[in-house]
Amino acid sequence: LHDMAVNVFEWTESSLTANEAVARGGSYFMSAIAARSTNRTPLAPDFHDPALGARICATLPAEL
Repeated sequence: LHDMAVNVFEWTESSLTANEAVARGGSYFMSAIAARSTNRTPLAPDFHDPALGARICATLPAEL
């Protein structure tokens, strides 16, 4: 994977705590140390912020 640090924190499922959602990465207003895919912050499920988004991943079909 390349370029996983983008301009928003991304909601992900925690690999450390079952059923915990965390925000990973960083956003445009954070320092370079915070804008890393290893940066993780547990947040309340109803937390809203313009710097919070989601990355959508899917497998391409065998035939296009």
